[in-house]
Amino acid sequence: MTLTGTRPTVHVKVNSTEDWTGADEVYVKATGPGGVFKSAVKSLNDGQSHDFAVSTVPFGDFSRPVTIDVYDEDWPARDDLIVRMSWSPPFGDTRNTTSFDEANYAVTAKLE
Repeated sequence: MTLTGTRPTVHVKVNSTEDWTGADEVYVKATGPGGVFKSAVKSLNDGQSHDFAVSTVPFGDFSRPVTIDVYDEDWPARDDLIVRMSWSPPFGDTRNTTSFDEANYAVTAKLE
């Protein structure tokens, strides 16, 4: 199955950050049969949101699931995984049910 005219987007709303002080440095990673995509980093604090455009490359021919990971970038420590969710054909809107590492993110993956 090939979807044309689609743009994968991951909407991230930070209800509460993982970091104790200041904003989280948020990015999205998509992994699928076609490869891996990593977005640019966006600084988001409590109550802020951002739409991350995702490349269609990880989707391959849009016939198999893609894993969407949302991270808080930390340096020099390891980045914190905040949300992991599977997005499966036919790729309708998908929302996370939980957040990790004491953060609270509302994440929606959709095709626009």
